[in-house]
Amino acid sequence: MDFEEVVKYAVLAGTISLARVDLKTKVIDSPEVLQILPNHPTLEPLNRLINSLYIREYDTYFHALAEVEQILKRDRYLASHTRVYVREMRRKAYAQLLESYRSLSIDFMAEQFGVTRDFIDAYVPISDGTHAVGILADLSRRKN
Repeated sequence: MDFEEVVKYAVLAGTISLARVDLKTKVIDSPEVLQILPNHPTLEPLNRLINSLYIREYDTYFHALAEVEQILKRDRYLASHTRVYVREMRRKAYAQLLESYRSLSIDFMAEQFGVTRDFIDAYVPISDGTHAVGILADLSRRKN
């Protein structure tokens, strides 16, 4: 396994497991990551993924996540875990946006994530059709 692969796996693991503040200090600002990701064209979507998650550019984040999904599908170790990884990374973005709000309109969420209203209705775990309600309660139950 070469150094680029080690960095790729470290970034993937850190992105899914670390809190936003730790993601910045331990992954995004890591000298190894800064050396590899910006200069390696095949890992550029991963670079966009971590940075857009940190700076809360969800439209860019979801486009990068789709590209990272394709990278994972071709990976010999992670291919069978791609669906779980992508689902959890979607959940992570939803939770990060919802930290600031008690209730959001689905239209606002769709605009922020660069997806359709139907997509939010289908993939946000709890929805009453007008506002994304109960997600914060659901997420807090998962933490405990």
